[in-house]
Amino acid sequence: MTDGNDGRGARLHILDVLRGVAALSVVAWHWRHFYFEPTTRLFAIYAKDQPFYGLLYPFYAAGWLAVDLFFVLSGFVFFWLYAKAVSGRKIGARKFALLRFSRLYPLHLATFATVCGLQAFYAARHGGVFFVYQQNDLSHAAASLIGFSGWGIVAGEAFNGPFWSVSVEILLYCVFFLLCRCLGSFSRGRSLLPAAAAVLAMGGALLIVKNEHVGRGLLCFFSGGLGALAYGWIAKRPDPRPWALLIAALAAAGWLAGIFGGFTLLNVVMIMAAAFTLTVMALALAETLRPGLARSVAFAGNLSYSSYLIHFPLQIVFALAAESAHAGPGFFYRKSAMLLFFAALIPLSFSSYYFFERPAQCFLRKKLTGRRTVLHADPS
Repeated sequence: MTDGNDGRGARLHILDVLRGVAALSVVAWHWRHFYFEPTTRLFAIYAKDQPFYGLLYPFYAAGWLAVDLFFVLSGFVFFWLYAKAVSGRKIGARKFALLRFSRLYPLHLATFATVCGLQAFYAARHGGVFFVYQQNDLSHAAASLIGFSGWGIVAGEAFNGPFWSVSVEILLYCVFFLLCRCLGSFSRGRSLLPAAAAVLAMGGALLIVKNEHVGRGLLCFFSGGLGALAYGWIAKRPDPRPWALLIAALAAAGWLAGIFGGFTLLNVVMIMAAAFTLTVMALALAETLRPGLARSVAFAGNLSYSSYLIHFPLQIVFALAAESAHAGPGFFYRKSAMLLFFAALIPLSFSSYYFFERPAQCFLRKKLTGRRTVLHADPS
């Protein structure tokens, strides 16, 4: 799970698998994009006719929550891997920023440019109407390129819309670094970190009604961070098994409460903060007790970032291809359409990771530091 530079502890393969599952959950949620109608700029969906509806219903109904799971995973991983190193000044601001930039921006810039071209082509065929996201102007372009498109400074999602959550991640990385650095300076350690993380998580919950994107990010990232700190304490116990069973039971209870509690704001916040964090802790403890538990399938995590950013431009390609074949939106109710889409997305995502993202990281890190960097799976 480390990026080969400053990771701490053993790699938790099972969290890599969870990242991959979360990414594909978002893709299933965004299947609705194929029912976009340019004339009304709305989604004309016959919900129960969507492919594999019985099997994929949870993802069609609530797949958007996978983004919040990403935030929890990021918080867990960053607190576990980097909090002590940042607080102890073993990682400076320049190195931390370089690690994040080299991981996130090569694919972001490539997909941004691809979406610009595809949206221009789509709009030319549809009277100036873009596919799904309409606010593709200069201000939104600047926000996307710089990385603050999801902060609430510009309204709405534009260009490669899913990037909003990556933008919020960038903000969270900055808050995380400053928090760890300041607490490291004043407290001679991390003793204030749990309290500060709890305050930020609660602040995020309150902020959701005013700024949903940033509020969700703060709530989930710092809930995940608290989970990492608790996991670190439990993993050091002489016998962590009773704790692992307790956390697993609480996670199961959290899921049951979430499933039967409905989609009220309070219940959704509880799912984000409690059920997701407890689930990540339970999985991490399971692999701590059984090292290498998911080693053979950990490669699934390598498609998480690429599939997340690539699936929207690929959707534009498929929508245009269906129109050219006079298939129309009805084509995307077919099971074969979904199988064909994933048959294209998954190999493309793995190819992006191994043949573009990793080489780009190596190039940037070597160019900017003058040293060759050995890369493994990055925790983003």
